Amino acid sequence: MKMLKRSAALCAALVLFAAVAAQTGCTTSPCTTCCATAQAQTRTERIRAKLLSNDRDYVFVAMHRGDWRNFPENSKDAILSCIALGADIVELDTQMTKDGHFILLHDGSLDRTTTGKGKVKDLTLAEIKKFKLKSNQGGKDAKVTDYDILTLEEALALAKGKILINIDKFTAHPYEILKVLEKEGAMKDVLVKSTHGPADAKRLFKEYWKYVESGELLYMPVVQFCWKNHKHAAEILPEWIAEEPRKASMYEVCMDSDAGAAQLEKVRKAPGAPRIWINTMWDSLNNGRGDVKGFTDPDSTWGWSLSQGATMLQTDYGAELLVYLNRIGRHCLKSRSAAMGFFSPAPAKPVTLPPEAIGPRFRFIRIRQVSIMLLGYALFYVCRLAFSATKKTMIEQGAYTAKEIGYVGSAMLIAYAIGKFVCGFLADRANIRRMFAFGLFVSSLATMTVGFHVPAVMLMVIWFVNGFAQGAGSPCCVVSLARWWPNRSRGTFYGIWSCSNNLGEAIAYVVTSVIMVRVGLAYGADMAWRSGFWGAATFGFIGVALISLFMRDSPQAEGLPSVAEWEGEIKGEEEKKNATDVRRGQKIALTSWAVWMVALSGGFFCMSRYAIIDWGIFFLEVKKGYATETAAWIITLNSIVGAVSSGLSGIISDRVFKGSRNELALIAGILNVTGLSLMMLVPFPCVWIDVTAMVCFGLAVGVLLTFLGGLMAVDLVPRVAAGAALGIAGMGNYFGAGIQSAVSGYLVGRDAATGKAVLLGHTFANGYTLDYLSVFWIGMALLSVLCALSVWRARPRQ
Repeated sequence: MKMLKRSAALCAALVLFAAVAAQTGCTTSPCTTCCATAQAQTRTERIRAKLLSNDRDYVFVAMHRGDWRNFPENSKDAILSCIALGADIVELDTQMTKDGHFILLHDGSLDRTTTGKGKVKDLTLAEIKKFKLKSNQGGKDAKVTDYDILTLEEALALAKGKILINIDKFTAHPYEILKVLEKEGAMKDVLVKSTHGPADAKRLFKEYWKYVESGELLYMPVVQFCWKNHKHAAEILPEWIAEEPRKASMYEVCMDSDAGAAQLEKVRKAPGAPRIWINTMWDSLNNGRGDVKGFTDPDSTWGWSLSQGATMLQTDYGAELLVYLNRIGRHCLKSRSAAMGFFSPAPAKPVTLPPEAIGPRFRFIRIRQVSIMLLGYALFYVCRLAFSATKKTMIEQGAYTAKEIGYVGSAMLIAYAIGKFVCGFLADRANIRRMFAFGLFVSSLATMTVGFHVPAVMLMVIWFVNGFAQGAGSPCCVVSLARWWPNRSRGTFYGIWSCSNNLGEAIAYVVTSVIMVRVGLAYGADMAWRSGFWGAATFGFIGVALISLFMRDSPQAEGLPSVAEWEGEIKGEEEKKNATDVRRGQKIALTSWAVWMVALSGGFFCMSRYAIIDWGIFFLEVKKGYATETAAWIITLNSIVGAVSSGLSGIISDRVFKGSRNELALIAGILNVTGLSLMMLVPFPCVWIDVTAMVCFGLAVGVLLTFLGGLMAVDLVPRVAAGAALGIAGMGNYFGAGIQSAVSGYLVGRDAATGKAVLLGHTFANGYTLDYLSVFWIGMALLSVLCALSVWRARPRQ
């Protein structure tokens, strides 16, 4: 117990160190641009410093009315979400109440976005505070939320030091708003704008213009060439250009035609290279290149704005724009260090291939992709399962006790559960080739280190790190499947890839056992278990090289159209929007009860599956008296059968059951219970019975590992959230596996003084007593079947 507490404390210290490092790391891209702002104390000050600098590579993202696609517009969480995403500016609307207070509301009326009715100007702040905001953009059918209507002062306090505020509707009450800003000490926290010329703007600001001239208050003229107001740009732009340059010179340019786009050229050539702000919310503001088109062709929409010299973009899709800018190296998501930029998605390339060449190119890369995923993920298993293959020898050599090994295995699997969840959400937005290779590299390094016989506390820490790194494997592969294959063949190729689990188990057991036996004969038993870890690590490093050389990130990065576009799976603008809305897809995954029930069912299944992986050889050696190599071959048989079962499960479910997984999952669940019962309840050694048990178990594992391990969860969400769904399912799976490891390790523990087995408080004289394990493992298999039945009526989302 002391060892466990020390390990937990050490792990907590490592996590705290990582969290502090993440918060203090560089938040811009490229990293060298931080040097100019090193003395800034808050994020808002860093944004201001960047705006005032000559850096024209960094693109500022302003989110229109906050993150209103996920929270009520102009609400508290709409602002906080912008901060969390890493946006630079949040645009907020102000209205004045009857008693002279300012609230955040776009319309002059309460009707659309709140539970109230009437004009804002006719009600006091106290009366308005009784109402609640409606969801998203509001409207007649919008849901009522618990969000309060914010005052301007509350919004300023919320954003202080974290994000720059652009106050819209400013010119309705400019003098009064400036008074609030001065009172709150918030002049440096906002950006304001108007459509006035220089002389009118100075009259508008009155004595507060001194803050604009000094650069303390950021002000931006709006140049309009849209909505039939085409004379506006010609009237005010020359006046502003002729003005003495201000400390922060920037222009918002609105246009609805190529003639309007010509105004950009004038701004771009103005003295001082002023910044250009473009609104990409609607086609009418950006020459027919609005946000919605950015989903399917970001280079010709958002990319076009950048090519025109824009370095400030206001959008309704902040998360997606940030991903695009990060991909092309023009922005960096919040809390990413320079190293994290390494995992940014590979930049998209224009489609230059003729239509007749696209299909063959897809087929070629798909074959290579599934091959490297199959081998690469198998090698993840080799690094992980070296621990299982060496377990008995380590215990017999006194390297570690059975209880220590049980705790270490449990720590690893819990870390794996956490890693799979975190990496699942990250993989949806990452360069999966690099993330996949890096995860295997860390796992291989950890595996190699264990071979040097580290202390038990350090072993737990190292194997915890290994578990987290292992979590990168399957999410990257599943996201790759979603990016490269159409929905109609998802099950088929998911099943083929799932064979890697069984392939990895087979390689781990056979190769590690052979290495241990040969090295043990030559150099002794102590070197035998060490060589098992070193051999597994060597295989892992080879896998890192192969992944780096042959895996690919996305079709777009290879100059191909997206698979959804090429396969004709998306029809209509709304579907195009949803197909790339990662945040929306991940929100669906998080809130789907069916996804969580799949995860729970998978957790119970993994308790029985990992019981065999972790303790199967041990069980056959101790309970039935098999030699190590014989026990290893019997257990390995389930992996070989499982590999075939995995490959066939997806094909059968796609072609026979038309994409439904429930029928096969039920059959496999029954086989799982049958195989475990044959192996564990028959008290005497019989090779044919145990072989039959492993065949049944292998058939079940192949199907359930494919379905409960992620495919059934991925079916229930949009393809853009495949990694998130896999992460949720994986977390459930491996929390179950971790619990199993700890419980099983406890049940077969030995008394340190007598060497006798201790089970549930009772000491047994005749070695290990494993009967209670049978009840535990078979019971978990039964619970898995029951949980899987609860989602019988759930159907694929796509």
